[in-house]
Amino acid sequence: MFYNILNNSCHKLRTQFIATSCCLLLCDYWKVRRIIAIILKNVKKKLERKRGIIRYVGDKYYNKEGEAEWTMGFPWLAIIYRQLGDLENYKGYMKKTVDAMNSKNELPELYYSNSEEHNDNSPLGWAQSLYIVAAL
Repeated sequence: MFYNILNNSCHKLRTQFIATSCCLLLCDYWKVRRIIAIILKNVKKKLERKRGIIRYVGDKYYNKEGEAEWTMGFPWLAIIYRQLGDLENYKGYMKKTVDAMNSKNELPELYYSNSEEHNDNSPLGWAQSLYIVAAL
Protein backbone atom coordinates (compact mmCIF):
# COMPACT_ATOMS: atom_id res chain seq x y z
CA MET A 1 0.00 0.00 0.00
CA PHE A 2 2.76 2.44 0.94
CA TYR A 3 4.54 1.66 -2.33
CA ASN A 4 1.36 2.51 -4.30
CA ILE A 5 0.96 5.82 -2.48
CA LEU A 6 4.60 6.68 -3.07
CA ASN A 7 4.42 5.64 -6.71
CA ASN A 8 1.29 7.76 -7.29
CA SER A 9 2.92 10.73 -5.56
CA CYS A 10 6.01 10.42 -7.75
CA HIS A 11 3.84 10.23 -10.88
CA LYS A 12 2.02 13.41 -9.85
CA LEU A 13 5.33 15.18 -9.26
CA ARG A 14 6.46 14.27 -12.78
CA THR A 15 3.23 15.20 -14.53
CA GLN A 16 1.67 18.07 -12.60
CA PHE A 17 2.57 21.61 -11.64
CA ILE A 18 5.19 21.70 -8.89
CA ALA A 19 5.17 24.20 -6.03
CA THR A 20 7.92 25.30 -3.67
CA SER A 21 6.14 23.44 -0.88
CA CYS A 22 7.55 20.27 -2.44
CA CYS A 23 10.92 21.33 -1.01
CA LEU A 24 9.59 20.23 2.37
CA LEU A 25 9.70 16.66 1.08
CA LEU A 26 13.43 16.99 0.55
CA CYS A 27 13.99 17.96 4.18
CA ASP A 28 12.14 14.87 5.31
CA TYR A 29 14.04 12.75 2.77
CA TRP A 30 17.40 13.77 4.26
CA LYS A 31 16.12 13.13 7.78
CA VAL A 32 15.09 9.64 6.73
CA ARG A 33 18.47 9.06 5.07
CA ARG A 34 20.21 10.05 8.32
CA ILE A 35 17.99 7.71 10.32
CA ILE A 36 18.74 4.87 7.89
CA ALA A 37 22.47 5.53 8.23
CA ILE A 38 22.24 5.47 12.04
CA ILE A 39 20.26 2.22 12.03
CA LEU A 40 22.69 0.52 9.64
CA LYS A 41 25.69 1.71 11.66
CA ASN A 42 24.16 0.32 14.86
CA VAL A 43 23.24 -3.00 13.21
CA LYS A 44 26.80 -3.39 12.00
CA LYS A 45 28.36 -2.34 15.30
CA LYS A 46 26.04 -4.13 17.74
CA LEU A 47 24.31 -6.99 15.93
CA GLU A 48 26.60 -8.24 13.16
CA ARG A 49 28.54 -11.43 13.80
CA LYS A 50 30.69 -13.71 11.64
CA ARG A 51 27.87 -15.87 10.22
CA GLY A 52 24.82 -13.64 10.58
CA ILE A 53 22.97 -10.93 12.42
CA ILE A 54 21.76 -11.47 15.97
CA ARG A 55 18.17 -10.41 16.62
CA TYR A 56 19.08 -8.23 19.61
CA VAL A 57 21.71 -8.13 22.33
CA GLY A 58 20.86 -10.61 25.07
CA ASP A 59 18.56 -12.76 22.89
CA LYS A 60 17.97 -16.13 24.60
CA TYR A 61 16.27 -17.92 21.68
CA TYR A 62 18.60 -20.63 20.35
CA ASN A 63 21.22 -19.27 22.74
CA LYS A 64 24.24 -21.51 23.29
CA GLU A 65 26.79 -19.39 25.13
CA GLY A 66 25.67 -16.34 23.15
CA GLU A 67 23.05 -15.05 20.75
CA ALA A 68 22.26 -17.06 17.62
CA GLU A 69 23.57 -15.66 14.33
CA TRP A 70 20.72 -15.48 11.79
CA THR A 71 21.99 -15.88 8.22
CA MET A 72 19.08 -14.09 6.57
CA GLY A 73 20.45 -10.82 7.92
CA PHE A 74 23.30 -10.70 5.43
CA PRO A 75 21.30 -10.90 2.18
CA TRP A 76 18.72 -8.56 3.72
CA LEU A 77 21.45 -5.98 4.33
CA ALA A 78 22.80 -6.57 0.81
CA ILE A 79 19.37 -5.68 -0.61
CA ILE A 80 19.18 -2.56 1.55
CA TYR A 81 22.63 -1.36 0.52
CA ARG A 82 21.91 -2.02 -3.15
CA GLN A 83 18.71 0.02 -2.90
CA LEU A 84 20.72 2.82 -1.28
CA GLY A 85 23.22 2.70 -4.16
CA ASP A 86 26.09 1.62 -1.88
CA LEU A 87 27.66 -1.05 -4.08
CA GLU A 88 30.71 -1.55 -1.86
CA ASN A 89 28.60 -2.61 1.13
CA TYR A 90 26.23 -4.52 -1.16
CA LYS A 91 29.13 -6.62 -2.48
CA GLY A 92 30.49 -7.04 1.04
CA TYR A 93 27.22 -8.43 2.36
CA MET A 94 26.82 -10.68 -0.67
CA LYS A 95 30.25 -12.14 0.14
CA LYS A 96 29.28 -12.56 3.79
CA THR A 97 26.11 -14.33 2.64
CA VAL A 98 28.09 -16.81 0.55
CA ASP A 99 30.59 -17.27 3.39
CA ALA A 100 27.68 -18.11 5.73
CA MET A 101 26.54 -21.01 3.54
CA ASN A 102 27.09 -24.49 4.93
CA SER A 103 28.95 -27.35 3.21
CA LYS A 104 25.88 -28.00 1.01
CA ASN A 105 25.86 -24.35 -0.16
CA GLU A 106 22.68 -23.74 1.82
CA LEU A 107 21.84 -20.89 4.13
CA PRO A 108 20.72 -22.44 7.39
CA GLU A 109 18.34 -20.57 9.65
CA LEU A 110 21.05 -19.78 12.17
CA TYR A 111 24.43 -20.65 13.55
CA TYR A 112 24.97 -21.04 17.25
CA SER A 113 27.08 -18.25 18.69
CA ASN A 114 30.70 -18.20 17.52
CA SER A 115 30.54 -21.69 16.02
CA GLU A 116 30.22 -23.56 12.76
CA GLU A 117 27.26 -25.52 14.16
CA HIS A 118 23.88 -24.59 12.73
CA ASN A 119 20.41 -25.77 13.64
CA ASP A 120 18.44 -28.32 11.60
CA ASN A 121 16.44 -25.74 9.63
CA SER A 122 18.54 -25.86 6.50
CA PRO A 123 18.09 -24.54 3.97
CA LEU A 124 15.92 -21.77 5.35
CA GLY A 125 13.52 -20.65 2.62
CA TRP A 126 13.52 -17.01 3.74
CA ALA A 127 17.30 -16.76 3.73
CA GLN A 128 17.59 -18.53 0.37
CA SER A 129 14.95 -16.31 -1.21
CA LEU A 130 16.53 -13.13 0.16
CA TYR A 131 19.83 -14.28 -1.33
CA ILE A 132 18.17 -14.82 -4.73
CA VAL A 133 16.52 -11.40 -4.61
CA ALA A 134 19.83 -9.79 -3.58
CA ALA A 135 21.62 -11.51 -6.46
CA LEU A 136 19.13 -10.36 -9.12
